[in-house]
Amino acid sequence: METIISNKRNVNETVPDKTIVTNREIQIKRGGAIAACIAVLAMGGALFSLNNNIHRTVPNSDRESSVTKDIESSAFKENDTADPEDNPVSTARTVQDWAKSYLEQNADTVGFLKLKDLADNGDFESPVVQGEDNVFYLNHGFDKKENETGTVFADYNDPINEKCQPSNIVLFGYYTDDTDAILSSPILKYKDSKYFEQHNTIEFSTIFDDPETEYQVISCFSYDAVGEDKRDYSFRPRNFDEEKSFDEWISIVKNRAINKSDIECSEDDDYLTLVTKDSANGEDGRFAVVAKKVTETSDEKSAKIEDSLKESAKDANVKDNKADTKNTGNYTIPNDDTATDNKTEDKPENTSSKDTKKDSVIAKLCEKYPRGVYTGYQQINDDRYLIILFDLDLEKDQKNNKYIIYDASTDSEITTITTDMVNPYVFANKIAAYNYDYTKSRANPTLLATVYDENGNVLYEYEVDTYISKEYITNDISPVFNNDGSRMFYSMKKNNGDYYTDTEIFYIDSGDNTPHLLNKDSLKDREIRSWSANDDAIIIESFDDVGIISTDPDCKDNVALFDITQAEPFSFSSCGSWANGSFYYYTYSGNLTIIAPDDNGDIQVGNKHYTIKTYDFSDYHTSFAMSYNGKYFVASYEDYTNYPDDDKYFTLYEIGKDHITEIKTVKYNITKTEYNITHYGGYFDESTGIFTLCHERSDPESNTGTEYYIYDIINFFE
Repeated sequence: METIISNKRNVNETVPDKTIVTNREIQIKRGGAIAACIAVLAMGGALFSLNNNIHRTVPNSDRESSVTKDIESSAFKENDTADPEDNPVSTARTVQDWAKSYLEQNADTVGFLKLKDLADNGDFESPVVQGEDNVFYLNHGFDKKENETGTVFADYNDPINEKCQPSNIVLFGYYTDDTDAILSSPILKYKDSKYFEQHNTIEFSTIFDDPETEYQVISCFSYDAVGEDKRDYSFRPRNFDEEKSFDEWISIVKNRAINKSDIECSEDDDYLTLVTKDSANGEDGRFAVVAKKVTETSDEKSAKIEDSLKESAKDANVKDNKADTKNTGNYTIPNDDTATDNKTEDKPENTSSKDTKKDSVIAKLCEKYPRGVYTGYQQINDDRYLIILFDLDLEKDQKNNKYIIYDASTDSEITTITTDMVNPYVFANKIAAYNYDYTKSRANPTLLATVYDENGNVLYEYEVDTYISKEYITNDISPVFNNDGSRMFYSMKKNNGDYYTDTEIFYIDSGDNTPHLLNKDSLKDREIRSWSANDDAIIIESFDDVGIISTDPDCKDNVALFDITQAEPFSFSSCGSWANGSFYYYTYSGNLTIIAPDDNGDIQVGNKHYTIKTYDFSDYHTSFAMSYNGKYFVASYEDYTNYPDDDKYFTLYEIGKDHITEIKTVKYNITKTEYNITHYGGYFDESTGIFTLCHERSDPESNTGTEYYIYDIINFFE
């Protein structure tokens, strides 16, 4: 049940005790509770090396001629020998009892690995060995007999013994006992965002650790084993003992990510990296999954035991509730009665969801297209929505991605676009989708992009050879477009002598496909993390700050302005643009920056003047949803003074030209079931005032991937 806490008030007061220092003073305003909770664009292009010689240790088909030769090459052996004192253990460690039987079978044993649901018939489990080189166990099993799948082994350069072990343990292998799976290792499943989210824990224990020691997956990415040049092999992340080495390593791990989590990482943590061959990226393609070791406090351990006892007491109710479900394709959604029954008895009944369900477009989409809970529902205009249904079959070439255009006013599908294009997004009443074709080159792939109108008709198609010269590599993030889609912008990384940290933006006009450089040197010493465009400018989030760049190629003065606000590169942050010409940037720490066109604005970029205001909502740890044209946003937060509490507080704000107004705050009891909430997304419909919070809940007893989707609904305009 919802309870109204407060009603309309302006959020204009300047906060005296906190300022954001930039190249000019920015007004800071307080509003309530906001922080971004939106998927971060996974950026690529950073060069990656696990250490100086490990790239070639996962075999090509010709093991003896290619792998062994490269490992023994002097170019790869330079500075390879790890000093056992690099990461010493304070006291000598004792081999655990569980490991002794494995050591009796093979004295090279250094640990045990378990990957849940990785194999077709269940979990993948394997002892881990460490040999005298990185060659023998490529094609020898745990029993040291020859076989095609080898066994999982740790990098021999970094000893795991009673005195020391690396800060980042690197394992190699096919992670399978199936010889047919050699060319497509099962851990490639982590490329799929759904699998990544549902299998975010890896069990790995060295022989000195407690059994079932857990690591949380933080990133997965593909890379080239050979690299662009020998600078690829200059970075050694095994012990993070050199100045800034950890910062460089974690930056690469996050920036190259296909999928990643928002788990905080520090130099003091221990890490695990799984590496395998990735044939889809060519002969030298590799794929890595990186995870951080979980450390539990005594309080957390006690809480886990208590939760386990509670779950045992609920088993009967869980089984009863499973019967009250309805099937939708491969997914299962609870009936309304089931969702109500699952609520805690001493909480008020959630009548708001029942009363407004028929008016919530997102609730309808959740039931019609449940897989969209993972990938999101994007609003195109007042009536049209984009539903993204990726092809989840990793064995295929993923040419069957489906993008459905749904009309809410008629409750019907306008069209379905089937394509191999990925990562579609909505802009200016249009849809853009793109793909990089790496067939010809890993460094300079062909960029393919298509722009559709609201009915799914193709407006513009682009095919761009991104090769310029050897000093450039493609920054394989999404391209952006002007408002009508007739001009596409994409970015390239330029070698500045040490790393590819300079960025240059190129533009292509439809029908031309000839790249043109935009605003030379406007992104020197910066890399693009996320960006968005309109007809006048592009907002860019780099890894240090946020700025805007004019889209006028003839602009000579006031080309770009950076340091508008400080960036938060490894958190849920995002930048974007609205149809009214404004840009926004919001961060997990609670700052919302709005850059609005204003003829009397105090800054100028190109021929346009802007007013910049940053609003501070950092007093709360919150999540956030914005309406599609930027007129409203909803912030949600928990009352941590009374934690734990099932109640959340939701506040609706209206965004004006020079202020933010708090419309209403509602205390709301979130629908509860016996299943954990593993993913959620909030949506606000400014035409109805309805805020819908979608939940995806996994059945902990199911091995079939059966999911339960529910939603909570608040009508702010009632």
